[in-house]
Amino acid sequence: MISIVIPVYNAAPYIADCLESILCQDYDDYEIIIVNDGSTDDSLEICNEYEKRSNKIKVLSQKNSGQNAAIKKGLSNVNGEYVCFVDSDDWIESKMLVRFVKAIEKYNPDCIICRTCRDNELDKPSQLEKKKEYYNRQDIEREIFPSLFCNLLGVQETSISNSRIAKLYKVSKLNRILPYMIETVRLGEDSLQSKPYILLCESICFLNDILYHYRRNNSSVSRNNTNCYTEMKVVIDTLRKASKDLSDYDFTSQFNAMTLNAGHEFYTQTVYTMKTGRRMYLQLKELCLDPYIEEENCPQQSNKYSQLEIKAISKRDYKSLFLLAVGRKIIHTISRKSSI
Repeated sequence: MISIVIPVYNAAPYIADCLESILCQDYDDYEIIIVNDGSTDDSLEICNEYEKRSNKIKVLSQKNSGQNAAIKKGLSNVNGEYVCFVDSDDWIESKMLVRFVKAIEKYNPDCIICRTCRDNELDKPSQLEKKKEYYNRQDIEREIFPSLFCNLLGVQETSISNSRIAKLYKVSKLNRILPYMIETVRLGEDSLQSKPYILLCESICFLNDILYHYRRNNSSVSRNNTNCYTEMKVVIDTLRKASKDLSDYDFTSQFNAMTLNAGHEFYTQTVYTMKTGRRMYLQLKELCLDPYIEEENCPQQSNKYSQLEIKAISKRDYKSLFLLAVGRKIIHTISRKSSI
């Protein structure tokens, strides 16, 4: 049996489409576990109606605690040997479970990953998907681990996406990484499931089929810049611990680069949201003196100006970083005026 867990929060406009796409599967041995995460709209009522219509559906509820808490509650109620996750505003192809089962019969992999499509815009296949379908443990360590958490070559994508969707997991292995799925962060929470799980995999199967569709979501909770950076450091710390607990591979350079990237993102948001002056200077100084920042292994950037900024951050040179910030604001202002 395959279990499908759906965390739901205020998804009334979409949840029916999501459930219909699952109930139309060409494969029949599955269950749907819906976890209502304290929705304040009609989501729960819609889910309850579907539960009455189908004995495959089980609806659970909890106070609003975040996706990872909902995922954990769902996992504690699954009956399947395998589990996948569908976001409540997404939908899947009718052949998705059939394709997963065929891959299980052929390879018995620890993880199956399919392609996705966003708002009817096809996502490009990763470099790994272009190479081959099956990866054993030796392949994983040689071809996936070097860019699992961060691509040091400056390419945006990592070898495996952070997202928990469009993947099939073995429940027994997934339960082993629950301690790393902390519930106090809302930024990067998917990676706390997907990346530690990959560390445990002895084999992975990539399907070239587009089986999962997701919507562009602009309703994420707003956070101030400091909280974003703080949350990302918590995520990086948790992933660092998971890598040491679950693997002998040395990911140090990747985590250092992740921290620098997070610091640069915080810097960029600071530049665009804060007036030039002493407050910005002190904010950038605080960033550069953060003990999390390491100089080695600066991730490469296609933009030379960004490369200079990251270099200044890594060298803790907050004075140069402040001058670069002033320059970036001037360039941004000129660009906006010229476009009017």
